Amino acid sequence: FHAALDYAREGGYIDITTSISEPIDAATAIATARDAQVPFNRLTLSSDGNGSQPNFDANGNLVGIGVAGFESLLETLQQLVGRYHLPLEEALLPFTRNVAEFLGLEHKGRIAPGCDADFLVLTDDLKIREVWAKGRQMVREGVVCVKGTFE
Repeated sequence: FHAALDYAREGGYIDITTSISEPIDAATAIATARDAQVPFNRLTLSSDGNGSQPNFDANGNLVGIGVAGFESLLETLQQLVGRYHLPLEEALLPFTRNVAEFLGLEHKGRIAPGCDADFLVLTDDLKIREVWAKGRQMVREGVVCVKGTFE
C-alpha cells in the first residue's frame, strides 16, 4: 500500500476496490492516503458490482457463482463522511470526478452544462433518495422506478 501511495505522489492513480476490506477497508485507505498528502485527485474508488462472484463452501469448494453487489460504494461514502469526517463534496470525488478524469470522460463526473446529468440525491443520513442517469430518473424516494430488460 505504501508503494501505491508513493506511485500516486509521483503522478499515478490508485484505484481502491470498495468491496475488499483486507488488509484495510476502502474508507481507511482513502483517509490514510489523504493524511499522507497524496494528491486527492489521484485516488479513485470502484466496486466489482454486477461482476461474477464465486461462492465457496467451508472446505473451499466452489458451490456456485453469484453476482457481486455494489452496496459497498455507498457504505464507503458513508464511512468517509461519518467516520473520517470528510466533507461530502470531497468524499464524492474518488467516486465521480477523479474516475471521469482518469478515463477521459469529459461529460461525466460532475454536474455542469453539457454533462450527462448523472447524479444522486441523498438523504441527510446519506441514503439514496433519487438516482438520475443522463437526465432520466431511475430511483424515486429510494425505490427503483426503471428496470432493465431482464429484471
